[in-house]
Amino acid sequence: MKVKQKTKKTKKTQKKKSTSKQSTVEVTDTEYYTVESVVGSKLEGREVWYSIKWENYRDRTWEPDYRLYCQKKLVAFAKTEVNTDKYALNLQENLENLNESCAENWNSFKSVYDPLAIVGQSTVLGGSVKFVNLDTVGSKILFLNYIHQHNQHHVLHSLKFPKFEILDTSFEEYRKQLNYLSRAFDEYPHVSMHFPPQACTTFYSPPPLTSLLFEPITEEMLDNRDTFPYHLPPKSDKITFNNVKVLVDTAFIESDVRAQEEFEGMQRKHYGMNSRFGNSLEIRQEEGVGWKLTVGHAVDADSPLMMLTGVIRHRSVALESLRSEGEEVAFSSFIEIPGTDYCLDRREFYDFSKYIPHSCNPTCSIRLVESGNEIPDLVLYSRVRIQDSNPKTISLDYFGGFVEDVDKYFARKKAPDGRVFKLYDERIDFVHCHCSNECRGVLYIDKSNHPKEEKATKKDKLSTLDSNFDFGGMRLVESDKIWKIRNRQFIE
Repeated sequence: MKVKQKTKKTKKTQKKKSTSKQSTVEVTDTEYYTVESVVGSKLEGREVWYSIKWENYRDRTWEPDYRLYCQKKLVAFAKTEVNTDKYALNLQENLENLNESCAENWNSFKSVYDPLAIVGQSTVLGGSVKFVNLDTVGSKILFLNYIHQHNQHHVLHSLKFPKFEILDTSFEEYRKQLNYLSRAFDEYPHVSMHFPPQACTTFYSPPPLTSLLFEPITEEMLDNRDTFPYHLPPKSDKITFNNVKVLVDTAFIESDVRAQEEFEGMQRKHYGMNSRFGNSLEIRQEEGVGWKLTVGHAVDADSPLMMLTGVIRHRSVALESLRSEGEEVAFSSFIEIPGTDYCLDRREFYDFSKYIPHSCNPTCSIRLVESGNEIPDLVLYSRVRIQDSNPKTISLDYFGGFVEDVDKYFARKKAPDGRVFKLYDERIDFVHCHCSNECRGVLYIDKSNHPKEEKATKKDKLSTLDSNFDFGGMRLVESDKIWKIRNRQFIE
């Protein structure tokens, strides 16, 4: 894994003066170093530093977390820091005591909570971006609190690879229940789950079936969840994989309540056998970054792929989450619904679109599509033909709504050595991307009123977000135009 951050002599700037007194040419030469392994960690104030062994470089160096981009190597290091036979059994208790433990003993953060945060944070947006936070301790605590408060514990049960006999039987039951649950929602595309065929460093438990949605739901439906078993079935007590409960209560399955043709939910158009979506999808694990959604076969450009789901809430909830839970949570969980005062909240209930990574040159985008009620559907579609050459990758530009803000920032603050290095030198939080040669690099810059105050904690910064910053979820929809889908084709 190559790191683009400035580490020991990773960037050299040479200034060559011309014979003319009127001009000076700056030539920037950036060297790249590859992390061989992460071998240790320490705390420096509220920053986490890691001891790095470099490929083809004899000396080890200490590097701050925010300058590193090597998720797989960090996850491998996290595994060495915990007892993989017991850590999952203590997860619930550790997360319940998170704030108290870290307040009393910072060493508990280094030995217990940092390894967990590494695993969880590596999966955000498919590991496609780096959330650069100077207060790395504070940002990791915020993220782990989110995991605990929104029942996302399964993402932390990843450091141990289960026995294959457990994996085989649990996967078969998971697959059968997934197919059963989606049967009542005939529009939702078929999704094939692919588990690792052999043992690897990390094993990511699949999302709990009781957290998956196949249509958007309202807050009222969530508050009265017992009335809507089709959308929110009861959780099973059966332990699967790495001490995780991901299945549905078998009594619910055996009762076959879904045999009814009609069931309660939001008022929606019924498409019957003429589904809007006809392409199958696949979800696979990538070591070090979690699950990723792909198409199951080649897909032509402009093909509707799936409807995004979540809990429909007022858009103010997105800003509230940003202030209290941080960018990692808000930017990966909330999607704005243009033309309304609402957004999709995907913190606890979501669908497989949650596993789509970011790209500055994405293969897919989002359109508004009529739904049969006042809230239009957000529909994922292919911008280009998706095939083996790209390779069947589904990606979205999550940060397109911030492009103008970033450009304005650097129009005011010139960055001759590069935008990323400018922000490092200024000690400002930002979101860093490494997606391709066409990558924008800097995707978002801290919107707080005191971004450069070194003693400001992550909570301090979030509490002073610029009052002019309007955030109601990520702006993924390409326009306010509302489409229809007929015979699996968009029509105006």
